[in-house]
Amino acid sequence: MNVQLLGPVELRGADGRPRPIMPRLQCMLAALAMTPRRPVPTETLVGWLWGDEHPHNVRESLYTHASRLRSHVEQAGGVLRRGSGGYVLDIDPDRVDLHRSRRLAAEARAAAAAPSGGERAARLWREACELWRATPLAGLPGDWAARVRDGLDQERLTLLTERFHAELACGAHESVIDPLSAAHTEYPLAEPLAGLLMLALYRSGRLTDALSVYARLRRRLVDAIGTEPGPDLQELHRRMLRRDPGLLADGPAG
Repeated sequence: MNVQLLGPVELRGADGRPRPIMPRLQCMLAALAMTPRRPVPTETLVGWLWGDEHPHNVRESLYTHASRLRSHVEQAGGVLRRGSGGYVLDIDPDRVDLHRSRRLAAEARAAAAAPSGGERAARLWREACELWRATPLAGLPGDWAARVRDGLDQERLTLLTERFHAELACGAHESVIDPLSAAHTEYPLAEPLAGLLMLALYRSGRLTDALSVYARLRRRLVDAIGTEPGPDLQELHRRMLRRDPGLLADGPAG
């Protein structure tokens, strides 16, 4: 059994195909898969699934939903059980895409800290990022899903920044431009991504394009929140204007 949270919530069995389940069950599955093998208290699940507008017989409704979800989980080859501490999805965390991504990212950070571990770190970060298929918990309604979605979106931004920083450090300037441009489009106000894209373009001999990235970001920041780019990005811009040869070296623009 596998659970996917980094996109539409899906429960997949041994055949790899998603099993159709209703939105409320998707929400319960997501809540349990966020903390695999650890109980989620009943009251917590009630709050996450219904918020303040829960039905009068909410505990019976939760029990019914849990029974239906248990049937789906068992058909997919997994285990959902109820204990004194609440409900538990008994699944290897590596079979949940979010936790697999986090494991890969942790291994990447360890590799980056080791001598000559840069290429392995870049590969692991790339694998971690590729698990994010679309908007996390896509389509799930409710305040809980919205809060988790916002937090995961920031987590993805951090992952992307780490990934592209590592790939640039390995000299992959030209090959990283397209995926980095796509990430910058998704996060148009993220200055770290803009700086990395500028650096990739500059090291690929595309100074005009690099300066255009800065100009567009500056306009967006001024229009959106009335502020200039931060000092790090301004300094990178100045170094490009004077064609600082130190920017051509592999690694961060420090």
